[in-house]
Amino acid sequence: MSQQLIRQKGLDASLALKLAPRLAAEFGGRRPINTWVATNTFIRDLEAANIDIQLINTY
Repeated sequence: MSQQLIRQKGLDASLALKLAPRLAAEFGGRRPINTWVATNTFIRDLEAANIDIQLINTY
């Protein structure tokens, strides 16, 4: 995988983590918050960008 693609995936994963609290607040009333699931692809993107996957538990 090219470095540019890995970097873009990392940026995408970082953005998703930043948006998670707002999305949870916005859609939380319609759907229980515990229904959000991190996909394997999302987790691999985090790992590829050297982002700690334990951050998911923070959000």
